[in-house]
Amino acid sequence: KMSLAVAAASACATGHRLELKTALKFEMIDSKSSITEKFKRMKALGFDSIEVQSSSYDKGELLSAASQSKLKISCLNHSQSWSKPLTHENSLIRQIAVDSVLNALNEASELGVPALQLIPGVLNSRMNFDLCRSFSVDCFKEIIPRAQKLGVKLLLVNEEACFLQTALQTRDFINQLNSPVVQAVVN
Repeated sequence: KMSLAVAAASACATGHRLELKTALKFEMIDSKSSITEKFKRMKALGFDSIEVQSSSYDKGELLSAASQSKLKISCLNHSQSWSKPLTHENSLIRQIAVDSVLNALNEASELGVPALQLIPGVLNSRMNFDLCRSFSVDCFKEIIPRAQKLGVKLLLVNEEACFLQTALQTRDFINQLNSPVVQAVVN
């Protein structure tokens, strides 16, 4: 894998065209239309795919809308990354978070979706970086085998309150996990 900047530089140097794919988060679309109408509208606007919140919609409707519109679902967004983080100080909440990610991975597999976006952990006043990292690594040790078995990539989202604050921290965390299913995504 290479960064967007490296890919763009390589494409310019070799005279090749860099092909970028576009996706939109489903929840950003006007809520008055049906699921199928939303998918068709996004396809007509030129989007290549759509991202959907996990555990939020009927799987049959999503599959039907994707088929009718010819718009792929590129990933699920884990719906509980903020409310029940993998780095919660309470071990019972962390286990609920792990179970929720495992369920979302199953859902992604059932929908034929290749990836699940999730927040690897939340940094707050009660947690320091090292503790967050430790809790998150422990949780990912449970999550990665299921992702590998199902063939679903885990895309780490680095948002403001995420404990991974820099690209270097994200790289080091991914390297520590040492699994090809764990990658980073830039929103």
